[in-house]
Amino acid sequence: MSGFSNNPNNWFKQQESQFGPNFIMNLSPENIRRQAKNRIFREIISGKVNFEIYGKYFIDPKILENFLIVCNDELQDSMIIKEALDKLWIEIPNSIRIENLVYKYNSLIHIYSTLYTAFVNMKMDNFNIGHLMPLPSMLKDYRKFL
Repeated sequence: MSGFSNNPNNWFKQQESQFGPNFIMNLSPENIRRQAKNRIFREIISGKVNFEIYGKYFIDPKILENFLIVCNDELQDSMIIKEALDKLWIEIPNSIRIENLVYKYNSLIHIYSTLYTAFVNMKMDNFNIGHLMPLPSMLKDYRKFL
């Protein structure tokens, strides 16, 4: 269980406490996607989600499919922005601001592609949450970008 925190501010624990263990039934897809982007993914890569306890929610199709949608959308957006920044960098060479933004979007591409791959692998491997467990250590150097 090392690498995980039983942080009471974990989104899953908070939802269970407020709405009970069947809280997912009352969530809209939009709410799941918003929470994934704004909080859940950050908590995953920060090691605040113990998959041994909360993994049951990741195998719920309503959660998993919306997580995949967010990862794909954010990955595509980051790739488009990074490509535009690369072209801008040609026009404005030696710009530290553009260089920093390129680094940021390269990092976001790495984060969302890693999350997406882990979720797809979990789904393809009979919902084996073991594919999610290495995420905090794999993405620890990218925490500041989410």
